[in-house]
Amino acid sequence: MELKFESVARWLPFNPDPLMVENWIGNRTLYPELLPQTEEELYLEQAAMREELREQVLTGASQIKGKPAENPAPNWERLIPKLRRIARSDNEVLGIILDGLEPKDIFSVPGLALVIAPVGMIPPGTAVAAEVIVDLGLTEKQKMLIPPDDILLLPLPRNQKAKLKIKLNRDLRLNKKGGLTLELESEGCGVLLDLRGRPINLPLADGYSRERVKKWRGVLN
Repeated sequence: MELKFESVARWLPFNPDPLMVENWIGNRTLYPELLPQTEEELYLEQAAMREELREQVLTGASQIKGKPAENPAPNWERLIPKLRRIARSDNEVLGIILDGLEPKDIFSVPGLALVIAPVGMIPPGTAVAAEVIVDLGLTEKQKMLIPPDDILLLPLPRNQKAKLKIKLNRDLRLNKKGGLTLELESEGCGVLLDLRGRPINLPLADGYSRERVKKWRGVLN
């Protein structure tokens, strides 16, 4: 695919120089095997990978006309090692997968996390996207109110059993329901709740969106 400044810049946590980004895109096209050498190049590479994954999902969807969009099913044995080459942690790998593949409902990323991502769009001004009660069976239950456009990572130890009771804002659905109770066993990074809605309201290359990207990255650093 042909990368453009706007599509790369919207995923960056800093205000980029357009000429610098265009030069980087050109060099990446000529030398695709080169790995990032600086933090700035790392952010650029991760942004480009987000866009490439999104393009792959769109291309796949266009080839199945008339059928409802399902969660993508990439070759995880190839994709995860590829992403680890341009990430400093598995949390960053998970962030690229979330933004690029945009999984919905309940979705397992093998060895990394169980993703819970409701479908729907929440109107501006809404205070709470979901009420979540976490029961680990060891201490008192933990109740959390999660605002819209947020990502919450529950960093549970691998194989930790937990019960989650989720009550959603009326504009969101999980498996076509307004709430669910899940009994689960966590994977590598834990359990991730993505309350940005589906489809994600994509960031733009502006100051407000820059803060959104910083917030999302802060959860998964």
